[in-house]
Amino acid sequence: MSKREKLRITKIESQKRNPRRVSLYLDGRFAMGIDLQVAQDMGLRQGLELSQSQLQKVTSAAEKSKAKSFALDFIGYRARSVWEVAERLKKRGHSQNVIDQVIRELRQSDLLDDVQFAAQWAQSRVATKPLGERLLRRELKLKGISNEIVEKTVAETFGQVSQKELAANLLKIRRKRYLALDEKKAKQRMAAFLLRRGFPREVVWEVVEQALHKGKED
Repeated sequence: MSKREKLRITKIESQKRNPRRVSLYLDGRFAMGIDLQVAQDMGLRQGLELSQSQLQKVTSAAEKSKAKSFALDFIGYRARSVWEVAERLKKRGHSQNVIDQVIRELRQSDLLDDVQFAAQWAQSRVATKPLGERLLRRELKLKGISNEIVEKTVAETFGQVSQKELAANLLKIRRKRYLALDEKKAKQRMAAFLLRRGFPREVVWEVVEQALHKGKED
């Protein structure tokens, strides 16, 4: 490649909104924004000439840095699954190669772990808004969790917590809603509610019968 085919860095300027990023100008024109640390690591400076292959490396590094910065902010709000991060980066227009690199680095740093994510999700859901294994299984799959991890998480979660107890507690909270109903309608509504919460049918009918029996005693 001849010297004429190279592009000269004519200015590197700090960005006003984000001092950790700089604007890179090539031959007097704005070319891209790039993380300051990346620019320093790549030895970018005013007057440096870049070949097309060098420019491609800078462009790729800039995209990866931007994608990783977003991903770190994204997982900073709450734990995320690998699929959630990858999908969000894809929607932002990042290439699959960059997405794969970012995901790999986050996993290596233990910032992304589907096993931990699934366990935390299950614990949170059981504690704050009790649900049965069927609904938990569906929610985890919607987060892109593999079948193997889903089944392991469901088994461990309900090996420690009784679905029957969870369902019974839910009905206790909602008990007043059914007091004015006749037995048949109350039974139907209680069962429908627990089934929507993902509890197995055998658990649902047992808990509903117990709730109705207790209601008669009261």
